[in-house]
Amino acid sequence: MSPLSGSSINGIFRRVLSRTGRLLWEMGKRGYAMILILIVLWLSWRALFYLVSALMLPAKPPTQIVDIPTRLNESVLMRPETAVKGAPTTANQRSPLSHYHRLDTGFQSDRLNGCTLSQCHAPQPHGKNKADRAFLNMHATSIHCGVCHTQQDQKPLSLAWYDLKTGGTRAQAPALLRAYAWLTSPATRDKTTFNVADQTEIVRLLRAAADEAYEDTGLVSLSAHLAAVRATSDEFIRLVQVTRDAVQRHFRGEYGAKLALMDPRTRKPFLGDSGIEQAMHDFLARRDAMTDEEKARLLKKIHPQRRDPTLHCTQCHRPEGSLVDFRSIGYPPARIQAISSPLVTSAIDHIVEGKPFHLPEFLGRDLY
Repeated sequence: MSPLSGSSINGIFRRVLSRTGRLLWEMGKRGYAMILILIVLWLSWRALFYLVSALMLPAKPPTQIVDIPTRLNESVLMRPETAVKGAPTTANQRSPLSHYHRLDTGFQSDRLNGCTLSQCHAPQPHGKNKADRAFLNMHATSIHCGVCHTQQDQKPLSLAWYDLKTGGTRAQAPALLRAYAWLTSPATRDKTTFNVADQTEIVRLLRAAADEAYEDTGLVSLSAHLAAVRATSDEFIRLVQVTRDAVQRHFRGEYGAKLALMDPRTRKPFLGDSGIEQAMHDFLARRDAMTDEEKARLLKKIHPQRRDPTLHCTQCHRPEGSLVDFRSIGYPPARIQAISSPLVTSAIDHIVEGKPFHLPEFLGRDLY
């Protein structure tokens, strides 16, 4: 048998390459066609699914509603603020639906409040009287329970701001109140033009207030707008006026701090009695099986300094003889005037007495 010549080998090689090329070309065309078919099928399925889900199946409620906690237990209270899926525009944890009918803002968690962490009381504990619980629970967002429920004979009450993260005493009032003091001061109101120093100060205060409120988007936006406008322009004057009104909508405890009684012995914020852990444990373990006498005895041990009766709103919210020296704890004059107005105390009295009342529109923003 004669060996293949060079030309024969080249011919065979060319035929193999030609057949391989035609095979790959055919496979490529079929693969391309298959991909197109799969894309058409997928798009058809998506279109059909959309039509069925949109027209025939009931729509699911929005995540912003579903993920709002209906009750605040310890696990919800202690979880990171960023884990709240139902509040994408704010890092604050939302209020339970059973307490408020508004879903615009949240309230800050107090991880140092033993009344709540013991599971004896809810973060918004006032629920017995539907007529006045909104007023009382608003106070719970910025005032420690002991201010109203712990006996102290000192007049006015000795109060201090404590940090919600550390429990330490705050040297200054919250930045939001200091920003409002700047915005409502006669020097600011009488100005017909501002300068860069004015702009720097109000932007600094609003940024600090936003930080204390877990980067509240409203406060961040206000500070950003004021920083982006020329300080000497008419637009800046208008923005200052807008900010003066807008800041009042953040007075529901967005301070990163709360007011507490000052312990006369330690000169530190009073956040709860010590030595009551065993009595508290006994009460929680056996409260459903105890007699009324046993409950009363244990509750007296748990609350050895309980004020009875508790403070009434008008003992503090009054223009004269108030139990709280609002000026000494950093409230600006405009805010003091708003919360001490006879219109406020009259509304509170009507609620407590069960009488109907109509909230004036101009006053609504000051009560929140």
